[in-house]
Amino acid sequence: MWLLNFLPDFVFHLLVIVGVLGVLTSFFFGSMPFVSQYKLPIQIFSIIVLVVGIWFEGAISNNNSWLLKVKELEVKLAQSETQSAKVNTILVENIVEKENIIKDKQNEIKSAINKYATDNCRLSNASVSLFNSSSQSELPDSSIDTITGTSEITISELLNTV
Repeated sequence: MWLLNFLPDFVFHLLVIVGVLGVLTSFFFGSMPFVSQYKLPIQIFSIIVLVVGIWFEGAISNNNSWLLKVKELEVKLAQSETQSAKVNTILVENIVEKENIIKDKQNEIKSAINKYATDNCRLSNASVSLFNSSSQSELPDSSIDTITGTSEITISELLNTV
């Protein structure tokens, strides 16, 4: 109904009023000389104008009800956005807190290992391969048991890469 957006509402209210006045004029003043001569065309025109006016009144009412529903949903959306922002801040705070706990535990583990590990403590090639696989979020090769020998990597060097 592009016409509803193009014309103001009072135009359609006037159509209804003109249609009603035309119908009433043709019925009540049908015996007057000028009106009696054009009684049938006035009635037809007035009824058409009245029907069109009533049709657009219904369209205006329908449009207004949809606009009201849209405004209600916009209010609900704004409320949901505020609640979402509150929940998001709580989630971010929880995540930051858990990340800090994880970092603290990692530092504790590193310091505990560094306290007992010396520079002469070398790792096996299998443990280095296992560490490389886990740092890349992959499963180690099935041939991990066949890797033998000692690498040149110490525990403290390995912990510095974590």
